[in-house]
Amino acid sequence: MAKIIHALATELKARGIVIKFVDVISAAIATIVLCTAQIWSPALVAFADMVYVYHTPDGDGFDPWYYAEANPDVAESIGTDAQALLEHYWYHGIQEGRQPNKNTSYAVSASSVITLMNNYRAQSGVAACSTDSVLMTAAQERARELADNEMFAHSRPDGSKWQTILGDNLSLYVRVGENLGRGQSSATSAIYAWQRSTTHNALLLNSNMNSVGVGVAKSASGQYYFVLIAGQKR
Repeated sequence: MAKIIHALATELKARGIVIKFVDVISAAIATIVLCTAQIWSPALVAFADMVYVYHTPDGDGFDPWYYAEANPDVAESIGTDAQALLEHYWYHGIQEGRQPNKNTSYAVSASSVITLMNNYRAQSGVAACSTDSVLMTAAQERARELADNEMFAHSRPDGSKWQTILGDNLSLYVRVGENLGRGQSSATSAIYAWQRSTTHNALLLNSNMNSVGVGVAKSASGQYYFVLIAGQKR
């Protein structure tokens, strides 16, 4: 652990990042002072906070300190260079089921997606969607069938339209819409990807939609599948 921290500290210093240690409640907490706004590709930004974290291109938080410690085989193979660790995660770690930070397990939950969606709607002046049990059940079933069949389409494995997942409950809604995500490693990255697609973003912010359900499932190859179904309930 000490060797990993020392190596990372040396690497960060070489990149123009100064680390100052301070005591907070009898513990040493690293405060990172960045001398540059953009560090390296494929990271978008690096920022100073109580924990030093990089961002992957899809918006997920990446902690090189955690990644090196949690994956000693990777650190031993490629070293502790922060850029190399991020690139390993982005190009290999996701498929291998490795976590970019210690909070990832919680971050892939359906409730996290709904919270982030409603936060985004609030920031945009749109009313929140209520969690709907019918849509939650349908979204989870959709995520599971997509992951089990490793398919990515707005249709069912049998070729029918995705709306058939609702069965007779479809009549409870004036309209419904579906967003799909595959390969993202957290709720944050799923929302981030949808925000950058005109049609997916439109569903997130559709003011007519008042109900939502989200499903998350993991395929045999280790990819997460996210399904968000929004509806206008009658």
